[in-house]
Amino acid sequence: MEEALLLRERGDDQGTLGVLILPDGGAALRVVELPDRDNRRQLSRIPAGRYQCVPVRSPRFGKVYGVVGVPGRSAILIHGGNFAGDVLKRFKTNSQGCLIVGSKFGQINGQKAVLVSQPALRQLHTRMGMQPFWLNVEDA
Repeated sequence: MEEALLLRERGDDQGTLGVLILPDGGAALRVVELPDRDNRRQLSRIPAGRYQCVPVRSPRFGKVYGVVGVPGRSAILIHGGNFAGDVLKRFKTNSQGCLIVGSKFGQINGQKAVLVSQPALRQLHTRMGMQPFWLNVEDA
């Protein structure tokens, strides 16, 4: 099974930015996740570690990858969107613990975001062939 690497920067209330390096070192996608809130369900990014990603069909997002084996968590997906801020501090979010992929980093209305999300998601699906893979998540 192939392996991908997510290198994350230190996050803040607007979210956690990272770079997803796909196998063979070819493509690098951008990722935004929720801030670190001690792995709290729907409020926090997932802990650093090694997880299996498997194809799933989400009622909301369609065909995406699910991240399995996250301690104390379930229904973690890799899907499209723009934001992953702390909603308790009034930031926008498209994540309840999921990884949001994009083609580049930017801002929308002053908040950190990933941009060009749907093409990045298609690139991930094409590169991985919608086959399971390992995701290694490392904090800066």
